[in-house]
Amino acid sequence: MTTERLKILAVSSGKGGVGKTTVTLNIARQLSLAGFRTLIVDFDIHNKGATCLFMDAVAKSQVQSITHVMGRCSNSQNALQLADQFPVLKLEYGDTLFLVPAARPDEMAKWEIFVCDIPTIVQFLGAFIRAIAERNQIDIVLIDCYGGVDTLTLSAAGIADDFIIINEPDVITFAGTLLLYKQLESTYGACERPPRVHFVINRISGKYSFRFLRQEYQKHLSQLAVDRTVLAYLPFDKLVFDTFGDYPFFSELLPKGLYAKKMLELIARLWPEPRFTGLAAWSPRKHNRIYQKTAENPFADPERIFQVWKMAPAWALLPITALILLYLAPVNQISFRSFHLGPLSSLSFFTLRSVFYVSLLLVLSVVLVGILFEPFQISRWLLRKATYEKRRRQLLSGRSISGYLHTLWDRSMSCTPAIIGFVCFCAIALTVDGLDLMPPFRNIAIWRGQIHGFYPNGNYHRLILARQAVIRPGTDMSKTNLEDSELTQVLLPSAKLNGTQAQRAIFDHAKLLGAELEGADLSGTNGTSADFAGAHAPRVDFQGANLINASLWGADLTEAVFKDAVLYKTDFRQSNLEGANFSGAVIKDTMFDGADLRGADFANANLDYLDRQEQLDLLSLLYTQKAHLKEEQQAFGKLWASLLRTRKQNSDDAKAPWWLDWDPSQPAHLKDIIQPAIQKRTEDLLHPSANRRPQLLPKSKKPIRPSDLLILLKASPKDSTEFGTRTDLMELLLIRGGPEDFQTARVGLQVLWDQLHPEQGAPRLALRPGEDEKVRVQHEGITCVLKLLLGIVSKDGSGQQSLAAWQQWLAQNHQLTGWEWKTWDDNFVARKYGREQNMKIRAI
Repeated sequence: MTTERLKILAVSSGKGGVGKTTVTLNIARQLSLAGFRTLIVDFDIHNKGATCLFMDAVAKSQVQSITHVMGRCSNSQNALQLADQFPVLKLEYGDTLFLVPAARPDEMAKWEIFVCDIPTIVQFLGAFIRAIAERNQIDIVLIDCYGGVDTLTLSAAGIADDFIIINEPDVITFAGTLLLYKQLESTYGACERPPRVHFVINRISGKYSFRFLRQEYQKHLSQLAVDRTVLAYLPFDKLVFDTFGDYPFFSELLPKGLYAKKMLELIARLWPEPRFTGLAAWSPRKHNRIYQKTAENPFADPERIFQVWKMAPAWALLPITALILLYLAPVNQISFRSFHLGPLSSLSFFTLRSVFYVSLLLVLSVVLVGILFEPFQISRWLLRKATYEKRRRQLLSGRSISGYLHTLWDRSMSCTPAIIGFVCFCAIALTVDGLDLMPPFRNIAIWRGQIHGFYPNGNYHRLILARQAVIRPGTDMSKTNLEDSELTQVLLPSAKLNGTQAQRAIFDHAKLLGAELEGADLSGTNGTSADFAGAHAPRVDFQGANLINASLWGADLTEAVFKDAVLYKTDFRQSNLEGANFSGAVIKDTMFDGADLRGADFANANLDYLDRQEQLDLLSLLYTQKAHLKEEQQAFGKLWASLLRTRKQNSDDAKAPWWLDWDPSQPAHLKDIIQPAIQKRTEDLLHPSANRRPQLLPKSKKPIRPSDLLILLKASPKDSTEFGTRTDLMELLLIRGGPEDFQTARVGLQVLWDQLHPEQGAPRLALRPGEDEKVRVQHEGITCVLKLLLGIVSKDGSGQQSLAAWQQWLAQNHQLTGWEWKTWDDNFVARKYGREQNMKIRAI
């Protein structure tokens, strides 16, 4: 090898301990592995970094040191003579790596030998090194200098073709780097060929990005380099420290790792010649990517992991807080009202979706980073370490069965974090899938308050609301798409759902009181225990629906379709079923008391679950109301109705079904529905329990007269138990439904109102001295109810104001004790009032 092709590279730093020896040795190793005969010359006679790593080989050889050479420093002719008799140490790592040590083990540096000036040393050592290289056919000479400023370091800059200064990203090392550069500039400022200085940033931690480092060093360091850029950015790697004492060539242990690639990239940038650039035969894009990369696996770096886990709670705090508020806010809506913050309990559908899903996405992102992404990165890091340990064992101890088993165990344990993370991810994925949180993203079951913002013709396919959530009363959702929605126990008071498509939706225990469902498609829905009372639902389609125990009490179901529906214990009392279609519907314990069934089609209804008596009673009812039946069904119905009428005429004690005297203008017969309830209440009043006041009426089996009721109503209240009796009395009066009874109730309620409110116009009872606070509160609640009933009965226009007062009292005091209202749903005649008035009464 001719000296024209010889490359001499010196490596130094502004201070010690920054990794210059590690960088020098790994550059040398990569060159030697590529076939270049490489000589390492240790100029660090103070610390002897490279020499100490190969001290055993140095001690066993007869090779001389730089300290010995410097003792004979004079001129270049002397250097050539010395080089002819100077053997280099061939290292045992192949046939292409050689060493000139700084000193032998028993050799001490004598400072008087460094009295030569720097130009003399440069001329002497330059000739010496080139002569050795030529005699040993060396291609590359790497000089490992002292970490700081000394004579040999400054001299090496004059000898070498290129001079690398290693710098760490900290202020102290940077100050030392600048000091060394200033010394070089001062020493060689007048030379025709000043040193070609390059900078390498070493041990970059995970907290520094390439962009940040480039911006910082572009301003302060890159302008000092010969090529106006930083030669290389080398990452911090703990494995380098583990390797240095046992095996100095870290890049050889992980030949496909980032550190080895960085060494090849550094060589290609330092000497852009084909014989060196061919070592890294990558595309320009990959060259740039390797140059900019500052971590082997940045997301598995311990410092990065610590930063991620430190920042994760901060990133998750806001969305988690939003989710908690969405979940808890409706629970506290009563307390909100106490502070006059009632509107907070109502949110729009769009706001709920946006806040909920954005918050959920942020939380899931943080969780997935923590339990899936980071564990996989940690496993990658551990697999890399397992590969490193395997190669180190092979290089130091050779191949063995124990080494193979050790490697197998290390790789298995390395996969553990990824497996655990994957299992956790699958569990979360299954949970999310079970909660139905995936597209179309309409699951807002976290919110249990009132919701507004639904519009006609909207697409609410697979809408999922929380149990007991409330859609704002009177919301117009006409012609919307509610297919496959889940509205279990949701309250939709007076909602307008005309023409709505709600196939396969779930309305179990939902409250659709007074809803408008004209022409709605509810086929295939689940409506177990749903309440459609008072609904306006002509031509509604319940085909194939499950309406077990559902209530359609007092509803308008003209021409409704119940084909193939399950109507077990379904309540159709007082409803209008004219022209309804019950073909294939399963009927069992279905209640039709007071319902209008004219023209309803029961010809193909499924009556198999009814016993013989129940079938006959139902056919008699349907025949009497002129429903559509088969010929044999009509014959049985006619015959049974005739037998019942005959039995009624021949026996005064026989109980006759109400439909025998059915009148379209009177939906229910008083004798069968209302009168038994009145009789029971009368007996309760005539035979009071022991904890009641002494009976005020003589024992009698006759119904209570209006005058007797007025006596009870005018009695002065002395304790709260009397109010329970009075409410029962007023309920009884309202159930009677006759004009005379309503007039009696109006007068009696007015008398009681005057007794409870001595001062006319007072909004609530005054607190009398010594009266118990709880009793006073109950008096106020009962007063609100009585005022509301009085407004309804007298129709004086005060019903809405009274209803607001009652709702305000409930918001403050929660419940009304001693109040009994057991017969209202079963016996109240819906058609005595308009639909709006009925809804107000039921809302109580």
